[in-house]
Amino acid sequence: MDCCRDAVDGRFGGAGLWNEEARRVRLLAAALGVVLDDETLIFYDIRDLMSLHLRLQKALHRRAG
Repeated sequence: MDCCRDAVDGRFGGAGLWNEEARRVRLLAAALGVVLDDETLIFYDIRDLMSLHLRLQKALHRRAG
């Protein structure tokens, strides 16, 4: 389990594109009442995060619409 924690710490430790997209995804998910933790997001690459971001954004617009 320590190796997973090291991977999470490494990915969330910087200010790169992946970190920024993960932050956006977490904010959108929270707006929809969904909690995404670091241990879940660590398995997503940047393309997956961008896709999830778009799907969450569409869901939020449908909910508001």
